[in-house]
Amino acid sequence: MNHISTPTPSEFDVFKGFLQKIVESPTIKVLAGFFLWFLRLMYGPVFRPAYGAVAMLFIGDTITGYSYARMNSEITPNSRKMFHGLIKILIYAGLLFIGNQVSVVRFGSLLQSTVEMMIVITEGISILENIKKIANLKGLDIPFLNILILLFRGKLDEIDKKGGV
Repeated sequence: MNHISTPTPSEFDVFKGFLQKIVESPTIKVLAGFFLWFLRLMYGPVFRPAYGAVAMLFIGDTITGYSYARMNSEITPNSRKMFHGLIKILIYAGLLFIGNQVSVVRFGSLLQSTVEMMIVITEGISILENIKKIANLKGLDIPFLNILILLFRGKLDEIDKKGGV
């Protein structure tokens, strides 16, 4: 008797096959089409670069915040904080939607750009603060982080008052 050994598929091959079956599913195609139609309805036919920036910064903020929580033994990541993150992204989506809707009126584009800028700055500050927390936890001193945080907050005059950072 000859036993023919067939190679066992790797985990990656199994996962790849699973994803192919999902993508080929008509239900998934309908849901994805509806989701894309809904995004176009909410945010217009043009994907503004600020939307991508907000998404990337939100992901970066989530990763740095979660990393800090994992590194600090006094903090345990919990679902309540994750729920707050979900609420934050829903608020951002609502603000971006309102900004898109008012962009059709006079000076509406200015309001839309201002909302986008404020969200980007808020997320940027949050990422820098998370990096600063991680650096402090590891005993690293990164002086320019304080300057960047103050710069983003518009409080550079505090540097002069303190005689440096």
